[in-house]
Amino acid sequence: MEGVLIITYNNVGQIISFLLNSVYNILMILGILAGMIYVIRNRNRFIRPVASILPSQMLKSLRKRHPSDITIKNYPDPGTREKLLRLLSCMEKEQLFRNKLLNRKKLAKHVNISTPKMTYMLHRYLEVGFSDFVNHYRVDAVKKRLSDPNGRKKPLILIAKECGFNTRTTFYRIFKDFTGYTPIRYLERLVQEEKIRR
Repeated sequence: MEGVLIITYNNVGQIISFLLNSVYNILMILGILAGMIYVIRNRNRFIRPVASILPSQMLKSLRKRHPSDITIKNYPDPGTREKLLRLLSCMEKEQLFRNKLLNRKKLAKHVNISTPKMTYMLHRYLEVGFSDFVNHYRVDAVKKRLSDPNGRKKPLILIAKECGFNTRTTFYRIFKDFTGYTPIRYLERLVQEEKIRR
């Protein structure tokens, strides 16, 4: 009789251990699912931190966008749309991007909105950060100057400075980020394409 109780006691112990392990596994799976749902619902909070730790090559491929891609998205209300159009006009018509000292505060003041509101509008409705917003126009201006044979007569660094870049290093890095080519390689490709067209 005593042997039967020990066997039963061992079986109960194994059953309890199995049930506890099963409950633990189920709770782990539910925790993982809840975490995934939270991240999906709040993905906007996680985009910037993740992007800042990605290797530079991956980051470059993620943010390859061209100036023509800067369009108003997400259908803002009429007041916000007017402010966005003023912001775009400052860059396209007034060419504020040529100012080497342009920063968030100066641009927001020029458009007559607060700096945080402008930053929010850039992210929410144009899906671009301030630096990328300004650099889109700077790179586009350099590309236009390089595509004109008369515009190429000046040294590259002088063209870059006229388009708002401060230093040669910054210019080369940003130009390559946006086009995939160094400015010299980009210019060589333009010349080759012109020779082919002739």
